[in-house]
Amino acid sequence: MLKSLQRKLTPTYYVQLGSDEMRITDVSTPQVLSERTVLALETDAKGVKQVLAVGREASALPAGNGREVLKVFDHPRMLVADFALAEKFLQSMLRKAAGKRFLRASPNVIMHPMEKLEGGLTEVEHRVLRELALGAGAHKVCVYTGEPLAAQQLDFAALHQRELEALAVPSRRGGLSGGALLLLSLLAAGLLLWLRSQS
Repeated sequence: MLKSLQRKLTPTYYVQLGSDEMRITDVSTPQVLSERTVLALETDAKGVKQVLAVGREASALPAGNGREVLKVFDHPRMLVADFALAEKFLQSMLRKAAGKRFLRASPNVIMHPMEKLEGGLTEVEHRVLRELALGAGAHKVCVYTGEPLAAQQLDFAALHQRELEALAVPSRRGGLSGGALLLLSLLAAGLLLWLRSQS
């Protein structure tokens, strides 16, 4: 019963991430929030940077007087170049998506990078997207790549399970695990030392 209640209270957001635009779909409504990936920051007297606005509001603010207006996901090779700024942007967007809910539970987030996927996501890029969402306040994260998902495909549990199975495939096919390789290396080093002592 507790898990069922938690599922009802935990929102799920589908985040489509591009270099120019981020779209967040609330799976339960399905309401869509779309913003340009622009962030306005202001540096206070102590040198601490505060988020003033995101998206269109940030674009409308003039730069200067300790204020910066930055494109957050603007890098030629990968979507996330500055992790801290990307996290601030996503956090602000998730708050906007939550709106004025009485109970604001940490959401489940489906992260869907829409660009710069030539050759597939590396393990590092996958982890960056996952950590980005967790740092922005997500309860659980699923990283998805593929065609955009329709409303009826936005099943967090099913997508998360598929992701776990896909991540497990290389370790099953890749032969020896890291522990087995370490053990073999130690045995080989021991054998080499023994052979040297015999000569």
